[in-house]
Amino acid sequence: AYNVSRFIDYWLKPLACTHEAYIQDTYDFVHKIRDTEIDEEDLLITGDVTALYTNMNMDLMLAAVQEAFDEFPNASRPDREILQLLRITLTRNDFEFNDRIFLQIRGAAMGKPYSPSLANLYLKKFDKAAKFDFRIKPKIYFRFLDDIKIVMKASRQDVADYQEFLSSIIEG
Repeated sequence: AYNVSRFIDYWLKPLACTHEAYIQDTYDFVHKIRDTEIDEEDLLITGDVTALYTNMNMDLMLAAVQEAFDEFPNASRPDREILQLLRITLTRNDFEFNDRIFLQIRGAAMGKPYSPSLANLYLKKFDKAAKFDFRIKPKIYFRFLDDIKIVMKASRQDVADYQEFLSSIIEG
């Protein structure tokens, strides 16, 4: 199963870094914001998508991958087969804990090689809504997996409203 997961990630990883909010690491973040003027009234807001991997919806994960395949076609990529393998590895993910066998029935396993790439694709719509669909548009919005970095001019109440808005974006 590990090699199958590596195969899936081989195809997902290049697609996972194509969205505007993607940052590779701290150095990439600094590079991307270097020329942005930050006003004294701007707030730096950091956030975390709580339990991202285990809370991702199966149908939305598969749809996100299909959308990435559609957006970036590749004749040599076996799209249908990758989606089938992804479904199998997501729905038949058993693990042992305290000498008992469990079946993970929701989300993606943290140990799967493709889970970070899948999470990046899964949150692509979230990022777009976070940047454009709230009444206050962030000056800066970037995300590294489940960690979000935002700069925006806002009051404390605006930030609370924005947090509530972000929490409502993705269905469970």
